[in-house]
Amino acid sequence: FFLEYLGSETLGLYQLYGQLFMYLALAEAGFTTASLYSLYKPIASNDKDKINQLLSGTNRIFKIIGSIMILIGIVLSFFVTFFIKEYTFSTFFIQSTFLLFLILNVIHYFFTPHVILYDAEQKKYIPNFIQQIGLIIKTSTEIILLLLGFDLYNILITSIFIILITNIIIRKKSLYDHPWLNLKSKKDFGMWDG
Repeated sequence: FFLEYLGSETLGLYQLYGQLFMYLALAEAGFTTASLYSLYKPIASNDKDKINQLLSGTNRIFKIIGSIMILIGIVLSFFVTFFIKEYTFSTFFIQSTFLLFLILNVIHYFFTPHVILYDAEQKKYIPNFIQQIGLIIKTSTEIILLLLGFDLYNILITSIFIILITNIIIRKKSLYDHPWLNLKSKKDFGMWDG
């Protein structure tokens, strides 16, 4: 659909954004796995204070990671055109659509502790189900927007809105399922130990 309705140049640009983002995603550096592993013992012993402390620390780290990715992405946006041999888009269009793509893909870092908690509890199917519904809605909406002739700006902005709502629903579901959850408790960065 991207190829047919937006053209090969736009599709190539979108794919380039994806490749550049993969390098930015290295900032996560396996922190999800470390956070997940650190939660197994307190979840097994139902130590809610320790779970809150670890998730509070995890929340802080992921907010820092997401913020760093956005800052690096902003700097990188000034150089995206250097990765393109020939283009007809304005530099502003390339820079701004790259930043929208970046926001779209960084949003989930600000909600990750909730997904990690479900994963540690062996209930990852809950956020996965919500994410899959969000992805179906996002993809369907993108196709409809393409069929109606909307451009990449509109598609990215709409997708950001859908992914944000999806993550808010996951957060609300997590808080409903875990009324004791407090991501503002004392921060424990013990996931770095061992």
